[in-house]
Amino acid sequence: MQTVRVKREKEFFIKQNIFYRYDILKSLAVSSNGQWQSIERQWDKIRKKLFILREKRLHPGKDYKILTDWNGLMIAALAKAGHILEEKEYIRMASRAADFIFNKMIIDRHCLYHRYRDEDANIMGFLDDYAFLIWGLLELHKATSQSTYLQKALVLNNKLMEDFWDRENGGFYFTSASAEILPIRMKEVYDGAIPSGNSVALSNLLKLARLTGDLKFFNHATKIEKAFSPLIQKNPTAYAFFLAGIDSLER
Repeated sequence: MQTVRVKREKEFFIKQNIFYRYDILKSLAVSSNGQWQSIERQWDKIRKKLFILREKRLHPGKDYKILTDWNGLMIAALAKAGHILEEKEYIRMASRAADFIFNKMIIDRHCLYHRYRDEDANIMGFLDDYAFLIWGLLELHKATSQSTYLQKALVLNNKLMEDFWDRENGGFYFTSASAEILPIRMKEVYDGAIPSGNSVALSNLLKLARLTGDLKFFNHATKIEKAFSPLIQKNPTAYAFFLAGIDSLER
C-alpha cells in the first residue's frame, strides 16, 4: 500500500513541477479547438520576448576553461568509438582535440599544462593530465595506424616517468617533482566516477610494452601492481579499472 501511495505522489509531482513543452502545447491546442500551428506561433513569440528581457539581466558566470585530463578521456572515447563503429568523424574530432592540446597546452621540454582559457595555458599538469592524454593518443594510434600518435605518447610517458614516478616504492605521484613543494605528495589509485591516474598509467604501460617490445614498460607496470596490491586487496571493488589492468598484465 505504501509503495502505491509513493508512486502516485511521484507521478503527481512530476506532472506538476516539470514543464513539458509538448504537453503544454497539446492542452492549449485542445482548449483552442485544435489550432496547433497558431499555438506554436504564439509560443515562439512569447519565448522571444522572454529571451530579450533575460538578456538585459547580468549573465551568470560561465566555465570556458579547457582541461587536459578531461579532453584526454574524450579523445580516448571518440577514437575508440570511431574505430569500433567505423565513424570517421569521431576520429577526426579526437584528432583535432589532440592537435589543440599539443599546439596550445604543451610548452618547453614537453611540459604539459592542466588548464587553458583566454589564450593562456597555466597550472602545471598533474598525473591525470599525462595519463589520460597518453590513453587518448594510444587509442588514436590504434584507430588511425599513424605512428605520430604513438611517438607523442612515448614522449609524454617518458616525461611522466621522469617527473612523477616514485623511485623508492613504485607508482606515480599526483604532482610533478618540479611543481610546488607540498608537505605530502599524494599517490591516488581509487577508481571513482573516472579511473585514477595510476590505473590508467598501468594500462598505458602495458599497451606501450606490447607496441614497442620494450620490457621497461612491463617492469614499471609490475612495480605499480606491487605498490598498490596490499591496498586493493582490502577493498577490490573500489579499484575496477586498476584490476582490469592487472587482468591484462597476468595474461
